[in-house]
Amino acid sequence: MGAIYRSGTIPGWEGVPPRTELVSVPFHPQKQYQCGPAALASALESSGCEVSPEEISSEVYTPNLEGSLQSLLLSAVRSRNRLPYLIDTFEALIRETAAGHPVVVLQNLSLGFYPIWHYAVVIGYDRDRRLIILRSGEVPRMEKGWGIFQKTWARAENWGLAVFPLDELPASADEASYLEAATAFEDIGKWSNAAVAYRTALTRWPSSFRAYMGLGNSFYMMDELEQANTAFRKATVLCPACGDAFNNLAQVQADQGQPGKATESVLEAIRLGGPNRSIYLETLEEIRRREKIEQRGPDY
Repeated sequence: MGAIYRSGTIPGWEGVPPRTELVSVPFHPQKQYQCGPAALASALESSGCEVSPEEISSEVYTPNLEGSLQSLLLSAVRSRNRLPYLIDTFEALIRETAAGHPVVVLQNLSLGFYPIWHYAVVIGYDRDRRLIILRSGEVPRMEKGWGIFQKTWARAENWGLAVFPLDELPASADEASYLEAATAFEDIGKWSNAAVAYRTALTRWPSSFRAYMGLGNSFYMMDELEQANTAFRKATVLCPACGDAFNNLAQVQADQGQPGKATESVLEAIRLGGPNRSIYLETLEEIRRREKIEQRGPDY
C-alpha cells in the first residue's frame, strides 16, 4: 500500500499546480456493470480517439464476471493504436492529471470481505482541500478526500491507466515502464506502432540501449533493413559488451547481402558470449550456409 498523504505538502511534487480539473474530459454515465467501458471511453476520447462505451463493451466486458478485466482494457487501448501506460503511485496519478491526462482507476469500494470493484476516471485534484475529483458511476463530478480515495485505490492494488497517442510521453514515465508498454506492441505483432513508441522513448532517453534494440527488431520485422541496421549499430555503440546487439546486426547484414560484415559482427557476439551464445553460433552457421549457396549458384 502506498503512503497516505495527510498534509498539504507532498515531497517531490515541485512544479505541480495546487489544483487541476480537466473539465473537457467526456462523461459517460455508467450503466449496470459497465463502469469499465464507460471509464475507458472517456480516457480514449481524451486521447483523440472517437469511440463510445457501447463499442468498447463487447471487447472488455465479461458477463459471467459482471465486470471488465484490466488485461482486456489494455488490449482495447492497443487495438486503437494508443499506448496504455500503467499508473501505480499517487504522485504519478497527480502528475498525469496536472499534465492534462485523465487516469482510469480501479477501486474496491467494499469495507468487508466481498470486493466491490469499480472503475472511475480521475480528472482533477485540489491540494489545499486534499481532494481527488472523479467521473464516477452516474456522477459527472465527484469529490473524494485523499485518504478515502487512496484506501479504495490501494484495495485494488493501485491500478491506474492513462492513454496516450504513440508519439506522446506520459508526464510521469520512467524508462523501464515506458519501454515495457512499447514492447507489448511487439508481442501482438503491431510492429509499426512499436517503432513509433520506441522512437518516442528516444526523445527522452536518447541513449537507451533497449529502445534501440526494440526499434531495430520492429524495423526488421517490417523488412526495413537499412533502418534496422542503423538501430542495431547504434545499440552496439551504446553497449559494446552486449552480444545480442551484434548478433541482430549480423542477421540484418546477412539479409542485406553483406556476408563479410555479417560474419564479423556475429563473431564479435560469439567472443562476447553470454547466455545466448548458442544462438550466436546458429547465426554464424546460417550465414556460412547462405554464403556457400550463393558461391555455388543455383542447382539445375
